[in-house]
Amino acid sequence: MAYHRPEWIWYVAQLVVESRVDGTDKPLLLIESILLRATSPEAAYKKAQDLCRSAEHVYRNKFGEPVSQRYL
Repeated sequence: MAYHRPEWIWYVAQLVVESRVDGTDKPLLLIESILLRATSPEAAYKKAQDLCRSAEHVYRNKFGEPVSQRYL
């Protein structure tokens, strides 16, 4: 049996992530799929944009090299 309630509106967002080791020309591109709850497609899009802005960061890989991660 399937249940449907108006407040249970979910959207799938596919995010393209670029990871780049400092000093290299070729980035690694990944596609992340996330599930968002929102009241409309526009609200889901805004949530995805906010998530992308807050998740960009730089970290060190296992070789100690800085890696920047940004969402495209």
